[in-house]
Amino acid sequence: MKFTLKKQDTLYFHDGRGLRKEDIEAIKQFQRAGNKFGVNTGRSKCMYDYIQDIVNDKIDFDFKIFANGSCILDEDGEVVYERFLPEDFLRYVMENIRGIPLTFHHQSGLYFSEAPAGVVDSPYTVMDYDYSLLPDLKIYELSLDYSLPDAQDVMEKLASYPGVVAAKNSKFCDFNAEGTSKGIGLVKAAELFGFSKEQTAAIGDSYNDIPMIRDAEVGFTFPESDQPVKDAANVLCDGINEAVDYLMNNE
Repeated sequence: MKFTLKKQDTLYFHDGRGLRKEDIEAIKQFQRAGNKFGVNTGRSKCMYDYIQDIVNDKIDFDFKIFANGSCILDEDGEVVYERFLPEDFLRYVMENIRGIPLTFHHQSGLYFSEAPAGVVDSPYTVMDYDYSLLPDLKIYELSLDYSLPDAQDVMEKLASYPGVVAAKNSKFCDFNAEGTSKGIGLVKAAELFGFSKEQTAAIGDSYNDIPMIRDAEVGFTFPESDQPVKDAANVLCDGINEAVDYLMNNE
């Protein structure tokens, strides 16, 4: 049996093709054989409905990992593991960082320090730096767009804060509690659901996927991924169906 994770955006949008018929059929065959198939994303738990809308109920996930391993849900959507950012870090951010839009990933929704620039596919609240609007400090993740002016200095400052780790994708830098990553989330989820690390596999295409790809027994990525991502992988594939076929034929 295999315990397999796919990065959310890779699964649905790789190469602009969306979720293909052959991918869906391969995933269902994989699950019918007794394997577990889930999603691992840097996005927040509050985006669960957004993920379901994307797949249009074509896939029944056996588990879901959110916020770079900070929150794990079972097949019924129940939280089985969660890890929050240190409160002293959050208080430091709230007292010292201004002028850079920040996203606080709370379990109830997204909270923006100031109005977001684009469309947000999730419940959200604009705080305008009134942090009393946060229900509490149980925050899975803090994110910022590092392409914005002055964001680089803020990113480096926050990344050096004790007890916090930073993970970058193509646009955002996410901050999570130390001891969390997509890779650690993979291993933790496997343990929670009765699998060994040797039974794990993962596929992704971005820099924040590297821990997940590296920590899995079999890590997949695509030929067009950046070289550091390819260096972390064991196998290159052209689609989800190819990765599943590889796993099914190499038990």
